[in-house]
Amino acid sequence: MWISVTNRLSALLVIVDFMELTSNRLWDSVCGELEVQMTPAGFAGWIKPCFIRSITPIGEDRMIVELASPSVYHSRTIEVKYYSQIKSVVERLMKKKCDLALVVDSNKEVVSKSDSSSSSITSSSREEKSRSEGLFAPPSDETKLNNLNPKYTFESYVVGSPNRLAFAAAKA
Repeated sequence: MWISVTNRLSALLVIVDFMELTSNRLWDSVCGELEVQMTPAGFAGWIKPCFIRSITPIGEDRMIVELASPSVYHSRTIEVKYYSQIKSVVERLMKKKCDLALVVDSNKEVVSKSDSSSSSITSSSREEKSRSEGLFAPPSDETKLNNLNPKYTFESYVVGSPNRLAFAAAKA
């Protein structure tokens, strides 16, 4: 009895892994096509933070794709500006009719290979905060050389879901 329960559990895990792999692969393909069609700032600010949370087949020729975004504002902007563009790319790739369901899910952080610079920025800002003591930290040698307050440089800028668009625009 124990072996069959274990086998069923492992089979279920394989199915879940397959669905996640499929949704990740689909979203990577969608992002690849949208990146070519859009401006770099628009893509980085609106499309890149999203991810496909689930794909639900409805019959043979239809499916529902849940597209998760980090905030309600983000989700509404995608619905107004990019819904038809995303939907047409997904339908062409999956060769089925689809409905996009926009949901808010800020729990999952999407960090791709090209975002390694932003993750190093957030880690360096944490290190900066841990080194400084309170509001009046002594200036470092680097600050004295260029007369910049280290709190207001890109190296200490914390990139979060609310300010990703501003950061992408500033880097562009």
